[in-house]
Amino acid sequence: MPMTQSSDSPDVTEADYTLLVDALSSLLRERSSALQIATEVAKKRGLAAPNVWDFGLPDILRLRRVWEVASRTST
Repeated sequence: MPMTQSSDSPDVTEADYTLLVDALSSLLRERSSALQIATEVAKKRGLAAPNVWDFGLPDILRLRRVWEVASRTST
């Protein structure tokens, strides 16, 4: 995801970066909690536990890092 701006794209403000990073952090917390619950349920039922990819955790982390870096380089 390139962070360069074209004349077609709106300016992304510091508040926008903060909102996106906060939203991704919240999503990460919720998905992590869901993974923990699903793992406990699977264990109790004798099933294979889900993994982090089942809940998109690596993608959320990657996106949050991208926006954090973009936030630091935009100022």
